[in-house]
Amino acid sequence: MLPTFPFHPTSTEFKRRLRWMADSISYLSKYREGQFYTTVRHVEFFRRGVAEGQIPADWLFQSGIYDRSALVTLNFDVDGFGEYAWLDVPHFDTVSLLEAFYADFLEAGGVHLVQTVDRSTVESVSASHVFNCLGINAGSMFGDHTLEPVFGQAIRYPPSRWRFGLGMGDFFVLSSQFGFYLGSPFIRGDGVFGPKRVHYEDLSKFLRTTLPKAAAVVGLEFDGSQLGPPLETVSGIRPFRPGGARVEVERSGSKLVVHNYGHGAHGWAAGWGAAVEAVTKWEGYLHGIQGLKGPRAAIEGTSDWGI
Repeated sequence: MLPTFPFHPTSTEFKRRLRWMADSISYLSKYREGQFYTTVRHVEFFRRGVAEGQIPADWLFQSGIYDRSALVTLNFDVDGFGEYAWLDVPHFDTVSLLEAFYADFLEAGGVHLVQTVDRSTVESVSASHVFNCLGINAGSMFGDHTLEPVFGQAIRYPPSRWRFGLGMGDFFVLSSQFGFYLGSPFIRGDGVFGPKRVHYEDLSKFLRTTLPKAAAVVGLEFDGSQLGPPLETVSGIRPFRPGGARVEVERSGSKLVVHNYGHGAHGWAAGWGAAVEAVTKWEGYLHGIQGLKGPRAAIEGTSDWGI
């Protein structure tokens, strides 16, 4: 989890996401006694003083999140990047974490149903309260014309002996016990589903040429020839709202809809905190219209609510 959101750090949206990320880390690092939480040694490169996500290096260190002494200026650029910093950042075993969440959900009495809906069939959903986390499809479902697709593609390799994270502009690398991941998670303007040959070639070129140079500069032992053959190429469309994620409550026909979408490839960093805010707004709405007292009363006061 890194605060490299695609907004300027002085903006309201960036500050909101930073708060969400802090809430996410605070909860997830303690969840089930912290068994899914660790840290990873990550190196972030800066081009002309700016990291991926439009984050100026000066802000990153002035914010108090990281120590300014971590910033190193290079004597020569590496593919246009002239500065870097080693940072210890939170890292989670996301697959096991999701499995644990799902187990909690079922144990609490949750029911998992699969239903295909479109804008004309929202009324058929058998719940009066709906949490909308549809992502890119929320645009057509609820008439949100500000939502735009952001493309992401990655190549996954078998786990290697290296343990590090690395960010260089559009490229991100994470080598952990779960695998070696190389991706470009935030490509704007591409809304076509499915992996693309051009992105695969860009990622492969980065692995062959730029990554070894970057590793040598920062003193990271890395030899791409020791990676096993790629296991898979994966891709996805992320829902991005340039004006900020939509976390709010509205009436839609007979339904009370709690929106929580539009984060645009930053779901893990902002996800738990944003979800808590969505639930808090839902509880506040119920309190305002029903005179309920507290979150428990809010839940008990609704006979049918769902996701």
